Amino acid sequence: MNSWNDLKNAEIYDAFARKHRMYRDTSRDLVELARMQPGNTAVDLACGTGVTTEVILERLDDTGRVIALDASKAMLQIAQSRVLDTRVQWMNADGSEVAVNVTDSDAIICNSAIWQTDMEPTLVACAKALRPGGRLVFNIGRNFLMMPLAPEELRPTKPTLFHLIQAVAVLDYGYAPPHPAMSRRPRKARGPLTPDSVQSMISHAGLVVDSTHENEYDNPAEAQFDWISVPVFADNVLPGMPYEQQREVIGKAYDRFDKETVKSRWLAFVAHKP
Repeated sequence: MNSWNDLKNAEIYDAFARKHRMYRDTSRDLVELARMQPGNTAVDLACGTGVTTEVILERLDDTGRVIALDASKAMLQIAQSRVLDTRVQWMNADGSEVAVNVTDSDAIICNSAIWQTDMEPTLVACAKALRPGGRLVFNIGRNFLMMPLAPEELRPTKPTLFHLIQAVAVLDYGYAPPHPAMSRRPRKARGPLTPDSVQSMISHAGLVVDSTHENEYDNPAEAQFDWISVPVFADNVLPGMPYEQQREVIGKAYDRFDKETVKSRWLAFVAHKP
Protein backbone atom coordinates (compact mmCIF):
# COMPACT_ATOMS: atom_id res chain seq x y z
CA MET A 1 0.00 0.00 0.00
CA ASN A 2 2.92 2.45 0.49
CA SER A 3 3.32 2.91 -3.29
CA TRP A 4 -0.40 3.36 -3.84
CA ASN A 5 -0.49 5.97 -1.05
CA ASP A 6 2.16 8.08 -2.78
CA LEU A 7 0.59 11.20 -4.31
CA LYS A 8 3.04 11.29 -7.23
CA ASN A 9 2.09 7.72 -8.12
CA ALA A 10 -1.60 8.60 -7.90
CA GLU A 11 -1.16 11.61 -10.20
CA ILE A 12 0.74 9.62 -12.85
CA TYR A 13 -1.79 6.78 -12.60
CA ASP A 14 -4.67 9.23 -13.04
CA ALA A 15 -3.02 10.78 -16.10
CA PHE A 16 -2.79 7.32 -17.66
CA ALA A 17 -6.37 6.39 -16.74
CA ARG A 18 -7.79 9.53 -18.31
CA LYS A 19 -5.56 9.64 -21.37
CA HIS A 20 -6.30 6.09 -22.52
CA ARG A 21 -9.58 4.24 -23.01
CA MET A 22 -8.91 1.00 -21.15
CA TYR A 23 -10.32 1.84 -17.71
CA ARG A 24 -13.33 3.63 -19.14
CA ASP A 25 -14.09 0.75 -21.53
CA THR A 26 -13.71 -1.90 -18.82
CA SER A 27 -15.85 0.23 -16.49
CA ARG A 28 -18.68 0.48 -19.01
CA ASP A 29 -18.68 -3.28 -19.53
CA LEU A 30 -18.82 -3.94 -15.78
CA VAL A 31 -21.58 -1.39 -15.22
CA GLU A 32 -23.59 -3.03 -18.00
CA LEU A 33 -23.17 -6.44 -16.35
CA ALA A 34 -24.30 -5.02 -13.01
CA ARG A 35 -27.74 -4.22 -14.50
CA MET A 36 -28.23 -1.22 -12.26
CA GLN A 37 -31.43 0.80 -12.23
CA PRO A 38 -31.50 4.63 -12.05
CA GLY A 39 -32.24 4.91 -8.30
CA ASN A 40 -29.82 2.24 -7.15
CA THR A 41 -27.02 2.44 -4.61
CA ALA A 42 -23.74 1.13 -5.99
CA VAL A 43 -20.33 0.61 -4.47
CA ASP A 44 -17.22 1.40 -6.51
CA LEU A 45 -14.80 -0.90 -4.70
CA ALA A 46 -11.14 0.17 -5.00
CA CYS A 47 -12.33 3.25 -6.87
CA GLY A 48 -8.87 4.62 -7.62
CA THR A 49 -9.03 8.12 -9.05
CA GLY A 50 -12.71 7.91 -9.96
CA VAL A 51 -12.95 6.78 -13.58
CA THR A 52 -15.33 3.91 -12.79
CA THR A 53 -17.26 6.16 -10.39
CA GLU A 54 -17.98 8.54 -13.27
CA VAL A 55 -19.26 5.70 -15.46
CA ILE A 56 -21.55 4.44 -12.68
CA LEU A 57 -22.96 7.96 -12.22
CA GLU A 58 -23.90 8.06 -15.90
CA ARG A 59 -26.23 5.09 -15.24
CA LEU A 60 -27.99 6.60 -12.19
CA ASP A 61 -30.61 9.31 -11.79
CA ASP A 62 -30.74 12.05 -9.15
CA THR A 63 -31.91 9.61 -6.49
CA GLY A 64 -29.09 7.12 -7.05
CA ARG A 65 -25.83 7.22 -5.16
CA VAL A 66 -22.32 5.81 -5.31
CA ILE A 67 -20.19 4.82 -2.36
CA ALA A 68 -16.63 5.08 -3.68
CA LEU A 69 -14.18 3.22 -1.47
CA ASP A 70 -10.41 2.94 -1.66
CA ALA A 71 -7.62 2.06 0.77
CA SER A 72 -5.33 4.78 -0.65
CA LYS A 73 -5.79 8.32 0.63
CA ALA A 74 -3.72 9.64 -2.27
CA MET A 75 -5.99 8.01 -4.86
CA LEU A 76 -9.09 9.34 -3.08
CA GLN A 77 -7.58 12.83 -2.98
CA ILE A 78 -7.26 12.83 -6.76
CA ALA A 79 -10.71 11.27 -7.21
CA GLN A 80 -12.43 13.87 -5.04
CA SER A 81 -10.79 16.69 -6.99
CA ARG A 82 -11.93 15.10 -10.26
CA VAL A 83 -15.47 13.98 -9.42
CA LEU A 84 -17.52 16.73 -7.77
CA ASP A 85 -20.92 15.03 -8.02
CA THR A 86 -22.79 15.20 -4.68
CA ARG A 87 -24.25 11.72 -5.24
CA VAL A 88 -20.85 10.26 -4.35
CA GLN A 89 -19.82 9.37 -0.81
CA TRP A 90 -16.06 8.84 -0.50
CA MET A 91 -14.60 6.35 1.96
CA ASN A 92 -11.01 5.52 2.87
CA ALA A 93 -11.21 1.82 3.68
CA ASP A 94 -9.87 -1.55 2.63
CA GLY A 95 -12.03 -3.81 0.48
CA SER A 96 -12.47 -6.28 3.34
CA GLU A 97 -14.08 -3.46 5.36
CA VAL A 98 -16.85 -2.71 2.87
CA ALA A 99 -19.55 -4.33 5.02
CA VAL A 100 -18.59 -2.06 7.93
CA ASN A 101 -19.46 0.96 5.81
CA VAL A 102 -22.19 -0.32 3.48
CA THR A 103 -25.45 -2.27 3.81
CA ASP A 104 -28.14 -3.23 1.29
CA SER A 105 -26.20 -2.16 -1.76
CA ASP A 106 -27.78 -2.92 -5.13
CA ALA A 107 -24.43 -3.49 -6.83
CA ILE A 108 -20.73 -3.69 -6.02
CA ILE A 109 -18.36 -3.07 -8.91
CA CYS A 110 -14.59 -3.51 -8.76
CA ASN A 111 -12.60 -2.62 -11.86
CA SER A 112 -9.06 -3.92 -12.30
CA ALA A 113 -8.20 -4.22 -8.62
CA ILE A 114 -9.81 -7.05 -6.66
CA TRP A 115 -6.72 -9.30 -6.87
CA GLN A 116 -4.82 -6.62 -4.93
CA THR A 117 -7.15 -7.06 -1.95
CA ASP A 118 -7.26 -9.88 0.55
CA MET A 119 -9.72 -11.58 -1.77
CA GLU A 120 -11.47 -14.10 0.43
CA PRO A 121 -12.38 -11.64 3.26
CA THR A 122 -13.22 -9.02 0.65
CA LEU A 123 -15.69 -11.34 -1.10
CA VAL A 124 -17.27 -12.27 2.24
CA ALA A 125 -17.60 -8.58 3.07
CA CYS A 126 -19.18 -7.89 -0.34
CA ALA A 127 -21.75 -10.62 0.30
CA LYS A 128 -22.70 -8.95 3.60
CA ALA A 129 -22.88 -5.49 2.02
CA LEU A 130 -25.27 -6.53 -0.77
CA ARG A 131 -29.04 -6.69 -0.49
CA PRO A 132 -30.69 -9.99 -1.49
CA GLY A 133 -30.57 -10.03 -5.29
CA GLY A 134 -27.75 -7.48 -5.35
CA ARG A 135 -24.95 -8.14 -7.82
CA LEU A 136 -21.18 -8.27 -7.49
CA VAL A 137 -19.24 -7.63 -10.69
CA PHE A 138 -15.46 -7.51 -11.03
CA ASN A 139 -12.75 -8.29 -13.56
CA ILE A 140 -9.24 -9.71 -13.53
CA GLY A 141 -6.67 -9.16 -16.25
CA ARG A 142 -4.82 -11.90 -18.07
CA ASN A 143 -1.56 -10.86 -16.42
CA PHE A 144 -2.98 -11.77 -13.02
CA LEU A 145 -5.17 -14.75 -13.90
CA MET A 146 -4.09 -18.14 -15.25
CA MET A 147 -6.13 -18.49 -18.43
CA PRO A 148 -5.52 -20.60 -21.55
CA LEU A 149 -2.81 -19.02 -23.67
CA ALA A 150 -3.76 -17.29 -26.90
CA PRO A 151 -1.86 -18.36 -30.06
CA GLU A 152 0.28 -15.22 -30.01
CA GLU A 153 1.21 -15.96 -26.41
CA LEU A 154 2.19 -19.53 -27.25
CA ARG A 155 4.38 -18.52 -30.19
CA PRO A 156 5.43 -14.87 -29.83
CA THR A 157 7.14 -13.50 -32.92
CA LYS A 158 8.36 -10.24 -31.35
CA PRO A 159 9.63 -9.27 -27.90
CA THR A 160 7.14 -7.61 -25.59
CA LEU A 161 7.84 -4.23 -24.00
CA PHE A 162 8.35 -6.04 -20.69
CA HIS A 163 11.06 -8.28 -22.18
CA LEU A 164 12.80 -5.34 -23.83
CA ILE A 165 12.81 -3.42 -20.55
CA GLN A 166 14.42 -6.36 -18.80
CA ALA A 167 17.04 -6.70 -21.55
CA VAL A 168 17.94 -3.00 -21.57
CA ALA A 169 18.22 -2.95 -17.77
CA VAL A 170 20.58 -5.93 -17.76
CA LEU A 171 22.71 -5.06 -20.80
CA ASP A 172 22.92 -1.26 -20.53
CA TYR A 173 22.66 -0.71 -16.77
CA GLY A 174 24.14 -3.88 -15.30
CA TYR A 175 20.87 -4.56 -13.53
CA ALA A 176 20.67 -7.88 -11.71
CA PRO A 177 17.02 -8.91 -11.33
CA PRO A 178 16.32 -10.28 -7.86
CA HIS A 179 15.59 -13.97 -7.55
CA PRO A 180 11.85 -14.56 -8.17
CA ALA A 181 11.49 -15.94 -4.64
CA MET A 182 12.78 -12.60 -3.28
CA SER A 183 10.96 -10.23 -5.63
CA ARG A 184 7.57 -11.89 -5.71
CA ARG A 185 5.17 -10.02 -3.49
CA PRO A 186 3.08 -12.29 -1.31
CA ARG A 187 -0.50 -12.60 -2.45
CA LYS A 188 -3.14 -13.38 0.13
CA ALA A 189 -5.26 -15.64 -2.04
CA ARG A 190 -4.34 -19.30 -1.64
CA GLY A 191 -2.58 -20.75 -4.67
CA PRO A 192 -2.58 -19.30 -8.18
CA LEU A 193 -5.59 -17.36 -9.36
CA THR A 194 -7.58 -19.32 -11.94
CA PRO A 195 -11.18 -18.88 -13.13
CA ASP A 196 -12.14 -21.94 -11.07
CA SER A 197 -10.40 -20.74 -7.90
CA VAL A 198 -12.03 -17.32 -8.17
CA GLN A 199 -15.49 -18.86 -8.66
CA SER A 200 -14.83 -21.13 -5.68
CA MET A 201 -14.02 -18.11 -3.48
CA ILE A 202 -17.21 -16.39 -4.65
CA SER A 203 -19.31 -19.43 -3.75
CA HIS A 204 -17.62 -19.86 -0.35
CA ALA A 205 -18.49 -16.24 0.39
CA GLY A 206 -22.18 -17.13 0.06
CA LEU A 207 -22.77 -15.67 -3.39
CA VAL A 208 -24.07 -17.38 -6.52
CA VAL A 209 -21.89 -17.20 -9.63
CA ASP A 210 -24.08 -16.17 -12.56
CA SER A 211 -21.60 -15.96 -15.42
CA THR A 212 -18.13 -15.07 -16.62
CA HIS A 213 -17.34 -12.93 -19.65
CA GLU A 214 -14.01 -12.74 -21.46
CA ASN A 215 -13.37 -9.39 -23.12
CA GLU A 216 -10.54 -8.05 -25.26
CA TYR A 217 -9.51 -4.41 -25.43
CA ASP A 218 -7.11 -2.61 -27.74
CA ASN A 219 -3.84 -1.85 -25.97
CA PRO A 220 -1.85 0.60 -28.11
CA ALA A 221 1.91 0.86 -27.69
CA GLU A 222 1.65 4.34 -26.14
CA ALA A 223 -0.81 3.01 -23.56
CA GLN A 224 1.59 0.17 -22.69
CA PHE A 225 4.38 2.73 -22.24
CA ASP A 226 2.29 5.04 -20.05
CA TRP A 227 0.97 2.15 -17.94
CA ILE A 228 4.39 0.71 -17.18
CA SER A 229 5.66 4.23 -16.40
CA VAL A 230 3.34 4.49 -13.39
CA PRO A 231 5.77 4.14 -10.43
CA VAL A 232 4.00 1.22 -8.77
CA PHE A 233 4.01 -0.74 -12.04
CA ALA A 234 7.57 0.27 -12.96
CA ASP A 235 8.66 -1.05 -9.59
CA ASN A 236 7.00 -4.37 -10.35
CA VAL A 237 9.13 -4.68 -13.50
CA LEU A 238 12.41 -3.27 -12.14
CA PRO A 239 12.26 -3.67 -8.35
CA GLY A 240 14.98 -1.91 -6.41
CA MET A 241 15.93 0.50 -9.22
CA PRO A 242 15.38 4.26 -8.62
CA TYR A 243 12.34 5.58 -10.45
CA GLU A 244 14.21 8.08 -12.62
CA GLN A 245 16.48 5.26 -13.80
CA GLN A 246 13.45 3.04 -14.36
CA ARG A 247 12.05 5.75 -16.64
CA GLU A 248 15.32 5.87 -18.60
CA VAL A 249 15.25 2.11 -19.11
CA ILE A 250 11.59 2.12 -20.10
CA GLY A 251 12.22 4.95 -22.58
CA LYS A 252 15.16 3.15 -24.22
CA ALA A 253 13.15 -0.08 -24.44
CA TYR A 254 10.22 1.78 -25.97
CA ASP A 255 12.48 3.26 -28.65
CA ARG A 256 13.29 -0.31 -29.76
CA PHE A 257 9.73 -1.57 -29.37
CA ASP A 258 7.62 -2.52 -32.39
CA LYS A 259 4.84 -0.03 -31.75
CA GLU A 260 1.73 -1.98 -32.64
CA THR A 261 -1.60 -2.33 -30.89
CA VAL A 262 -2.09 -5.62 -29.06
CA LYS A 263 -5.10 -7.05 -27.28
CA SER A 264 -5.53 -6.94 -23.53
CA ARG A 265 -7.61 -9.86 -22.19
CA TRP A 266 -9.87 -9.59 -19.13
CA LEU A 267 -12.27 -12.00 -17.49
CA ALA A 268 -15.32 -10.49 -15.79
CA PHE A 269 -17.18 -12.36 -13.02
CA VAL A 270 -20.85 -11.77 -12.22
CA ALA A 271 -22.48 -13.05 -9.03
CA HIS A 272 -25.53 -12.24 -6.91
CA LYS A 273 -26.62 -12.56 -3.31
CA PRO A 274 -29.42 -15.15 -2.97
